[in-house]
Amino acid sequence: MPLFSIIVPVYKAEKYISECVDSVLAQTFENFELILADDGSPDRCPEICDEYAKKDSRIKVIHKENGGASSARNSGIDAACGEYIIFLDSDDYWEGNYTLHRLAEKSKDGYDIIMFVCKLLNMKNGEMRLSRNGYNIALLENSKREEALQYLLKSKDIPGAAYIFATKRSVLNGRERIRFVTGISGEDYDFVLSCFFEAQSYSAIDDVFYIYRRGLSSSVTSTSAEMIIKGSLYAIKKWRAKAGELSCKPLAADLLNYLAFIYCTALLLAGGLKGEKKKQAFEQLSNESDVLAYGFWKKVKLVRAARKIIGAEAAAKLLNIYWKFFGK
Repeated sequence: MPLFSIIVPVYKAEKYISECVDSVLAQTFENFELILADDGSPDRCPEICDEYAKKDSRIKVIHKENGGASSARNSGIDAACGEYIIFLDSDDYWEGNYTLHRLAEKSKDGYDIIMFVCKLLNMKNGEMRLSRNGYNIALLENSKREEALQYLLKSKDIPGAAYIFATKRSVLNGRERIRFVTGISGEDYDFVLSCFFEAQSYSAIDDVFYIYRRGLSSSVTSTSAEMIIKGSLYAIKKWRAKAGELSCKPLAADLLNYLAFIYCTALLLAGGLKGEKKKQAFEQLSNESDVLAYGFWKKVKLVRAARKIIGAEAAAKLLNIYWKFFGK
């Protein structure tokens, strides 16, 4: 059995897929399977994937009808045989060739989840900046589960995406059978929270591993913004109910604060919409707006105050303008 199953959803990534796959094959640790889940890509990606599979027996290729990244990732999970699962997007890549070995060493202690460091690559100017680094590894490994979760939520070190950590396949196939919700964007929020609240132990390495290409498109389209808002609200509604069921009240408070932060992100995206789409988005957001009352981070408090003083739409517009100039 391979130690790692590396799942790559593939769609319209002909320009980047080879660098992505080669960065995995370059790893010094070799006990893995690489699952390329072709999501009905209309370019040469299916052919490129098959060519790689012919050259390396560790590579499996799944060809399926287009269903979105979540559907492709789910197909990879279902086909996976490894003890740990790692996600990698087909237009991103791994840095260096030794980090998978470091993850393998850490896995010997049996942690359910092992996080690593991500770099954001700005495709407009080539600049790199660190994201999700400086983990308090001693706290993660030596604290009680609830304390570790509190730290991750309060410090916002909990991953914002599914590709910044390795998780045991047994966590995904446990009592909750964790999978990505299809038909929405922003589905990573729910998936990540599901993994971390199902897991019993956590660790991290401070090696830079994942390189995320940022800004491949000029802007978030209105369609994707709508879908991200939908995914964010799905996570807020689901996990707000779960927060009410937690016996550890400090953990519940940290979870609700994190959900308030997710709400702010959705509000920001709504500020860039127009017409009927904007109207529908604010109608949906209004149903969960009181989650802001639980936010204690400074930025969340500022959003809450702005929303109260100038209204939701004006606050969202200001957030969107600020993000366009300073957030990318």
